[in-house]
Amino acid sequence: SSIYALDIQNKNLKKLCNLEHGANKLYFDGENIYVLPYYYRGKGIYKIDLLGNINEIYSGASIQIWLTDDEIYFIDQIGFDDMNQTPQGNLCIIDKDGQNKQTLIENVKNYFKIQGDYIYYTDKDSRSIYKAKTDGSEKQELAKGRTYITSVTDKYLTYIDYEDGEKHRILYFDKNQNNAVGRFGNVNTSENGTYFFTRKITNKNNIEDDYTLYKVDTNQNTENEIWKSKEPLEYLSYIYKDYAYFRGNNGNYRVNLNSENKEKESVNTNQYFVNGKSYGVKTEEGNIKDENGNYIRLRTDRERWEEKHSIKPRWNAESTVTLEEMYNHIKMHYSLET
Repeated sequence: SSIYALDIQNKNLKKLCNLEHGANKLYFDGENIYVLPYYYRGKGIYKIDLLGNINEIYSGASIQIWLTDDEIYFIDQIGFDDMNQTPQGNLCIIDKDGQNKQTLIENVKNYFKIQGDYIYYTDKDSRSIYKAKTDGSEKQELAKGRTYITSVTDKYLTYIDYEDGEKHRILYFDKNQNNAVGRFGNVNTSENGTYFFTRKITNKNNIEDDYTLYKVDTNQNTENEIWKSKEPLEYLSYIYKDYAYFRGNNGNYRVNLNSENKEKESVNTNQYFVNGKSYGVKTEEGNIKDENGNYIRLRTDRERWEEKHSIKPRWNAESTVTLEEMYNHIKMHYSLET
């Protein structure tokens, strides 16, 4: 795999480096890129500067890190959950140059979150949610069940309890109030607030067929119903200003949450959302286009060859090639020499 930097103003694409073990997850702190390979392809935490220089700062396996100004929190992976492919192991801290590794919390399962002075995590043995100081001290159990944390703010925590029928729940910190919101669906938290898109619970054992969009109200510690969708298996992608964006079976659409009828409007949004804009990669037989359909990169056989072999081709962009050599190359266009 290769790492590229795209200038979104002029659409220039710059290749930074090749990665022997590929890249499963990328993190960026404004100065350096941190890469984790897919578990079965390799180990390590790799630090890459914007010139493409690669430095392996940790040699063990990990599938989650959390960047702060000076340090990296990460799960020192122990084994691998093939079904869920989530982190499991010991939560550690290390300097950004790879020095001074410390184990803070043992036996952590699933993705952890850091909010303010606290780490929020799931205990691997009990599957309960805990919080602890960022130095690993003052551990406190917050919620029981078979839990998976979905978001954390300074006022509440949202999570899924798989032991209780895959219910979405929210725990308000000020009154230790734990509300069940719905079953299935997903949660989206951004500067616009936290929204649940889930199937409403009608009684202990039943849920509605429709999906309901809720917004969290921290003044009342409630989840207010905003809109309903009768389409199954849809996904809340993003909330921006007055609009909620969804990915459905029939494409992407948005809903104006402040309009009276809240009708669906089809939109050609992509899968990545940043600051009110959506981004995506369109591929056509390995060639990459921008959002306007213009080619910005061509993936060639030569590029594929150089990714896996150290043998240099006979010709390059500055070579002088005779007409006979060119003709012979066209006839044998898969020659490894060229």
